[in-house]
Amino acid sequence: MSISSTSLNGYSTTNVQALPGAAIAALTTADVSTLSTTVISVLTTAQEAALTTTQIAVLTTSQIAALTTSEIAAFSTAQILALTTTDFKSLSTTSVQALTTTQVAILTSSELNALTTSGLQALTTTQVQALTTSQVRALSSTNVASLSTTQVQALTTTQVAVLTSTELNSLTTTELQSLTTTQVQALTTAQVVALSTTSVANLSTTQVKALTTSQVAVLTSTELNSLTTTELQSLTTTQVQALTTAQVHALSTTNIGALSTTQQVALTTAQVVALTTTDMNSLTTTAVQALTTTQVAVLTSSELNALTTTG
Repeated sequence: MSISSTSLNGYSTTNVQALPGAAIAALTTADVSTLSTTVISVLTTAQEAALTTTQIAVLTTSQIAALTTSEIAAFSTAQILALTTTDFKSLSTTSVQALTTTQVAILTSSELNALTTSGLQALTTTQVQALTTSQVRALSSTNVASLSTTQVQALTTTQVAVLTSTELNSLTTTELQSLTTTQVQALTTAQVVALSTTSVANLSTTQVKALTTSQVAVLTSTELNSLTTTELQSLTTTQVQALTTAQVHALSTTNIGALSTTQQVALTTAQVVALTTTDMNSLTTTAVQALTTTQVAVLTSSELNALTTTG
């Protein structure tokens, strides 16, 4: 059966849906691109399945917008891949949410990044979790920054662990602070090292406390010194003891002075020896009195002589 778009556009819904899939597949690309939005919206799933990838590729944005959620969900993976980036830009939020997890998982990086901000934010948490690690890594920094806090919290630990440094540092303060403690602990040491000072300073005290000792041990001196006083004082004694001597040595006098007495007492003998004379000179009387006898016993002559008269 051969039929043109001109005659098909005049068919009633009943007559359109009565056509066999072979008739739809036989339409030329010129015919397909001129099908009315009415005809497009009433195609059965069987007829839609008959559309070739070549035919899918010529659908106009108006035709794509006319597809029902049932039609969107019925697209095969090959048909989804045949859609252009322009098609994806034209998808409504309802259409985006109609995509199955199988369809979401095969979207190309170009298709994903072609979604509008509203389209991206329309993805459900189930759809977000369906993204492969390759897709997560391919998201543009703009799209990462556009994710809602609900979507960020929906990321699996596996997905979090593959975020690039650019993606991580593109998270807004609100997005960053929405990461759960489990997600924070899923960050690799390489990711922790790559965090910008702004991102480190924006971590909540709960997130700072959640850092594993392995993560704490790789914080750069710049990152450590970018911690706010509140963040620094939120470090547990276990985390403080996880700091390397190089990290302790690199701490600013301000941060050394900001340590709570509990944190100071927790310093290991190796960490105490790593303190600079400037650090010792900055200690308050209370801080000096908080030193344990074990800590005092390992102070070098330079450290002892650096103590102020009041200290």
